[in-house]
Amino acid sequence: MAATDDAAPLRLIALATFRAATFVVAVALYLHLSGGLSGALHSLNTELGFAAFSVLWATTLIATRAQLRQMPDGESPAGAIVTSAIVAGAWNGVYVWGAILAVLLFTIAKSAGPAPMLMLALVGAVFGGMLAFTIGAVFGLVYGSVDAVLLHISAVICLRLRSIGTLDSSSAHLRK
Repeated sequence: MAATDDAAPLRLIALATFRAATFVVAVALYLHLSGGLSGALHSLNTELGFAAFSVLWATTLIATRAQLRQMPDGESPAGAIVTSAIVAGAWNGVYVWGAILAVLLFTIAKSAGPAPMLMLALVGAVFGGMLAFTIGAVFGLVYGSVDAVLLHISAVICLRLRSIGTLDSSSAHLRK
């Protein structure tokens, strides 16, 4: 029960899970609408899908933890929320790309010599890292904007409930 008393880990896990799950749903929806979902799912098995989601969730958890550590306690302005989410999203993109690059390097190591591996490692780390950072920052902007809007809506609801006497000061931790 002591673990549920501390809201910070719950907030971290909930936020990271929300971001990872909605990202997967958005990708699946995009693939479905573009007609590529059946082809993508054909080459995917349960173990690979679970491993990919686990890596995505773990990297999102790490990036979200770094984001929440940069946020001040209590209420934060929308700009700070969005800015920190952009940075966290950018780094999350790099983390995910690093995992993908490691798998590619491991796969190439089985069949090729050190020269192709070194070339892929250098080009992939530099150019792929920059691209992943940029794409992650765009997703961070989207998620930061959603976070800011949802936090604003919840603050308005809490203020309204408090004004009619439904929410007392002992429930103030719900706004965090």
